[in-house]
Amino acid sequence: MPLSEDTVRRYLVGEVPIEVLAVELSSAVIRKSSIETEIMIDDMQDDFNLTRNHVLKLCDAAIENRISTSGLNTVAFAIIASERFQLDGDDEPMMEVLYDWSAPEINFPLTPANLKMHRRWLTGEAQPPKREWSISERQKRRLVSMPRKVRTNC
Repeated sequence: MPLSEDTVRRYLVGEVPIEVLAVELSSAVIRKSSIETEIMIDDMQDDFNLTRNHVLKLCDAAIENRISTSGLNTVAFAIIASERFQLDGDDEPMMEVLYDWSAPEINFPLTPANLKMHRRWLTGEAQPPKREWSISERQKRRLVSMPRKVRTNC
């Protein structure tokens, strides 16, 4: 079963419970190899402005174990890969958190301590660290993950 962007939106605005979203998150990912995954996604028809409070709602659900960390990873990837979720690119903490969640293997692992750290970034209690890698550092890195969005409602 694909992940419907509309289900994500409906959860974020309080129209469906987290359990509905969790079911879709758990069935949307197809592992193709040790590093390659396909995320089956139904696109929304309309745009949706994602706010920091929406991302906080996802963070709290993960901290409270109402969605798995793999589900959080999947929903973050889906939001970033979406053409319909409108992100405030000027909101650096929110963008940092979403990108961290979408690639925990190269950013921060999705542990309880790191989720609480991300929550502090989202509430403004702390700021994300500056992360700048030189070209030589980037060249030393190996490919560890390759998720791919597969539209199911084209």
